[in-house]
Amino acid sequence: MARPTPPGPRSATLAPAPARRRPARRHRAPAAAASPCHRYYLSLPGAGNRLGAGGGVVAGELAQAGHDVLVLEAGPYLHGRDFTQREVDMMGRLYDARGALSTRDGSVGILAGACLGGGTTVNWAGAFRTPDYVLAEWASQHDAPQFLSSDFQKSLDAVAAALSVNTDYPRHNGQNQALRDGSARLGQATRLIPRNEKGLMAVDQHFSALGYSTLGDAHGLKQGTLNTYLRTAADHGARLLPDTRVERVTIVAGRATGAEAVHTPPGGQPVHITVRAERVVVAGGAIQTPVLLLRSGLRHPHLGRHLHLHPTVAVAAHYPHPMHSWHGPSMSIVNDTFTRLGGTNFGVKLETPPTHPGLLAMVLPWRSGTQHRQLLQAADHLGSFIVLTRDRDGGRVQADRQGAPLIDYRLSAFDRKSMLTGVRAAAEIHVAAGAHTVYLPHGTLPTLHAEDGVLHNPELLASLARLPWRPNRFGLYSAHQMSTCRLGGQARTHPLRPDGETVEVRGLYVADGSAFPACSGANPMLTIMALAHYTAQGLKASRPA
Repeated sequence: MARPTPPGPRSATLAPAPARRRPARRHRAPAAAASPCHRYYLSLPGAGNRLGAGGGVVAGELAQAGHDVLVLEAGPYLHGRDFTQREVDMMGRLYDARGALSTRDGSVGILAGACLGGGTTVNWAGAFRTPDYVLAEWASQHDAPQFLSSDFQKSLDAVAAALSVNTDYPRHNGQNQALRDGSARLGQATRLIPRNEKGLMAVDQHFSALGYSTLGDAHGLKQGTLNTYLRTAADHGARLLPDTRVERVTIVAGRATGAEAVHTPPGGQPVHITVRAERVVVAGGAIQTPVLLLRSGLRHPHLGRHLHLHPTVAVAAHYPHPMHSWHGPSMSIVNDTFTRLGGTNFGVKLETPPTHPGLLAMVLPWRSGTQHRQLLQAADHLGSFIVLTRDRDGGRVQADRQGAPLIDYRLSAFDRKSMLTGVRAAAEIHVAAGAHTVYLPHGTLPTLHAEDGVLHNPELLASLARLPWRPNRFGLYSAHQMSTCRLGGQARTHPLRPDGETVEVRGLYVADGSAFPACSGANPMLTIMALAHYTAQGLKASRPA
């Protein structure tokens, strides 16, 4: 039993014991949180920081296979009625930097889950499979042939089944219907977006609730890792310790030996924790994972580089009829017409975002208080499409003197050209769907006017590229961060081996979007989870040397 030592933080040691399989337990919630005031005897395959899509899969897979697993989560543990689905409450509790994370120059707003379940707790429930051409690119350009293997496909199938991925939702909200109708009138194909929800009924309560699941799902419909893999982990004896920031991974003679962390209970005194582990799996996302590895002494020259963001802009439009876009699935229709522009693997997807007042106010261009108020007063008639760009050129994450992330990213000319192609396409679809006013995503608020599907000022679209698209002249956002610890077969340029282990430290693995060799080109949840599942199979089949 560790003794408190006032006035400083308390300490606790979590040490290994002989491995043993624990009987499964069933909980309504994933598990009761562990208490760091006691000594735990564990054989630790993994310690994760901000455990989301990838870390939850690894925890569930290893615990079910009989390993002793401890989950260290930097954020809070909420479930069920804890999710008030009020923006002012949930943005501050569920998102990194309370929803205010951005690049150093403030030009890109970054949304990243920072709670138990991570992105799977707050994402928009889109469950896209990795495009085949992206998998082929990763395999050939990054010497990672496993992406074309039947085993990786089995991992994709396994996580899709665990998440109950389906397209059986009953109807679309206003802006998704507009994306579908406008695209069809222009001869462009759309498709239903597979979503990870279960138990959905064709009733107004469920339909309305889907629009708020980005603020946590109070109804238990969304099958994120909280309701799937983390529940499996807890049922097989894994311990979950939320509100615990991993300060560094401990390393001895080139091998990971555990982690040092600080647990902060609500309103309580911080407790320093030392974990001794056979293997450590880091799953903090593409912003926090490289910073943790840097704090731990890793110095690979490509660590923190190649940051891809799926840079995104919103194109909003005013319709003559109510849209009520805050209800229903945030995203249920996608237009992939422009995903491979100019014969390349790079382009844009056209999707729809959640449109709660705070988020809407953040993305709509600002000219004056009066103008902005008028836009928001018409929010029930606004429909928005997003232009999600597969960025070829990346940014960088570094650690400051306090070990916090410093994020640098600037949209390249190549990626800006793709984005503007998408902006034009989104505007034309709005007009075809019946919008009479379209607001283009630039600080000067260029505005299109239309009537009966006919655009009155098409010259404005033709002049888009001549506007000053410098940082902070337009709103640019990211909900997907990737590739800062990329894996591949070339150790000189890839911080991770193909099996997810770091090239610098044995027994230290990464299982999140930072391991992607490059940008995924689609909402990345399913790909992150499949890669984590694939990594977990290797961990189960091997033992530390």
